[in-house]
Amino acid sequence: MPASTAPSCLLVVDVQTQFINEHTRHLPAAIQALLPRFDWVFASRLLPDPASPIARWKGYLPAAATDPASALAIDLGQRAAARTTLVEKTGFGLVTPAVGAQLQSLGVTTAHIVGVDTDLCVLRTAGDLLALNIRPVVLTDLVASTAGEPLHSSALLILKRMLGRAQLTTSATLPA
Repeated sequence: MPASTAPSCLLVVDVQTQFINEHTRHLPAAIQALLPRFDWVFASRLLPDPASPIARWKGYLPAAATDPASALAIDLGQRAAARTTLVEKTGFGLVTPAVGAQLQSLGVTTAHIVGVDTDLCVLRTAGDLLALNIRPVVLTDLVASTAGEPLHSSALLILKRMLGRAQLTTSATLPA
């Protein structure tokens, strides 16, 4: 599929109630406003798995799937279900093997990334897209780290080095 006719795709990484704090509170409303501008939206929720490396080595378990803190802080209900995928994951990256296969079958050549945490899940998601030969574009005004500005800024430097400056932009540059 030529790039000009490839579907537009937004990856919303872990914008869950439990991850909204003073560093990330600007994200939900801004991301919500962006949803209608994309053909396809994939939104992830990080769920607990005591056997996952995150739990075993880092000692971290997010809120249970049924806990209100695990709920998305955005509303996907406005979108046609056929064009929205909720990805429940237990690791850092949104691009699971099933998501990667779906992106490729849709003919996605570029995916825009927004969400939490720039230094963990956003960074991993961008790298996973590279491995699939899908251009990751990080919307820098719509990613943040729950740990604050130093880790967010450091991750943006790494992303710029990993992806190239042109793959880091803001939501203001998107077509209306």
